[in-house]
Amino acid sequence: MQVVYQNQFLEESQISLKTTNRGFLYGDGFFETILFANNRLPHINEHYTRITNALTAYELTPPSFFNSFYLNDIIEELCKKNQLKNARVKIMFWRKEGGFYTPENDEFDFLISTTPFTPITNTKEQVLIYKENINIYSSLSEYKPLSASKYVKAGLFKRKNKLDDIIILGQEGTISEALYSNLFWFKNNKIFTPSIKTGCVSGVMRSLILAHTNIVEEVIVNSTEIQSADAIFTSNALGIQHITQIGNQKFPKSNITDELFQQLIGKYF
Repeated sequence: MQVVYQNQFLEESQISLKTTNRGFLYGDGFFETILFANNRLPHINEHYTRITNALTAYELTPPSFFNSFYLNDIIEELCKKNQLKNARVKIMFWRKEGGFYTPENDEFDFLISTTPFTPITNTKEQVLIYKENINIYSSLSEYKPLSASKYVKAGLFKRKNKLDDIIILGQEGTISEALYSNLFWFKNNKIFTPSIKTGCVSGVMRSLILAHTNIVEEVIVNSTEIQSADAIFTSNALGIQHITQIGNQKFPKSNITDELFQQLIGKYF
């Protein structure tokens, strides 16, 4: 498989990173996951906006060629070279080497990679609330950091308990997000989702759902609130999924979840 490293197409085996790499040394950067569906990038403008916001938050300066048109064209070309019609695209950004905790510059390196993708199953049947390593809101918490040990620990909990997903809490026991995705629930004919202030990631699909419907309310509530929900689902750039059981409590599927999936993702395949 080929990748794009610093604006060059290379074979994966040709990539080598120095021990002075700041992404390796300090986790000084972030990543973005993008869906490539049926030979196109359906939400590239939203991803580009999120990337530029993250670059600003991390105080990184993009080169002049780096814009939404460049990003769209180079990802399409990479998927073509890798003979992928549908792909999961990952872009990693990290500050150029130099300095210790105090960097010497604000330029960045980046790496674009692809893996084959098929639409994910739409149901999560075994989910638990994870009470360790809580989310804490900061100016960087809404982006996906290269240093993701908190999520790795949560992933280990998920694996040990043979779960389909887990729900991560914010401070004071507030509902924050799922392991790979944002969280939504239905109650009294409204859709609710945790506020960014809970420390959750501000995903592109979350933003699209907020823009698509006027019945979504961002809230800060404790974990007992979700137990009285009529239905629950998660979203990320790759899909929208029902949660049908948390612990011993079961939840029905919702037609609205399937409708959102079809309108925002499914129609592109």
